[in-house]
Amino acid sequence: MTFSDTSIPGSSELSNNSSAGPIAASFAMRISNKQTVFTDDSTVKVFEKALTAQAIRFGCQAIVYVFMPDHCHVVLQGKHGQAQLLQAMSSFKEVTHDWLLQNRPDVDWSELRQDKILGEEEEISNHVQKILNNPVRKGIVKEWKDYKFKGSTIYDLDTWLYPI
Repeated sequence: MTFSDTSIPGSSELSNNSSAGPIAASFAMRISNKQTVFTDDSTVKVFEKALTAQAIRFGCQAIVYVFMPDHCHVVLQGKHGQAQLLQAMSSFKEVTHDWLLQNRPDVDWSELRQDKILGEEEEISNHVQKILNNPVRKGIVKEWKDYKFKGSTIYDLDTWLYPI
């Protein structure tokens, strides 16, 4: 199923109508020109705080997020029927764009954005595993638990075991 959202360049599966309610969706957002941004604790904390705030604001929870050096992966899930996943990510992008302008004016979010609606728990679990293993596939760490720029607003990933 493919939707087009003209207000969010690069959205592939989500629209304002399809991203509401207690569904789960995956997002991948890249920094322009693959410049590295997410390499230090203080920067990642700013982005984690913004993500958490926007998820709460729009009735969502972050099942998982991983900040790679030049991009981030997020799986959001609506907490209730009024949850707005796409708006949460759009607002996150706006808030962090402003931070980038002030602190890293040489970089910005890329127009490329991948969105995927996730179905059953098994699909969500498989997608979460794939995201958590991204630093392993990129050769940054040997075990996903060793990568420090990851998190969840609902799970303790230090003690977490597959499946979700």
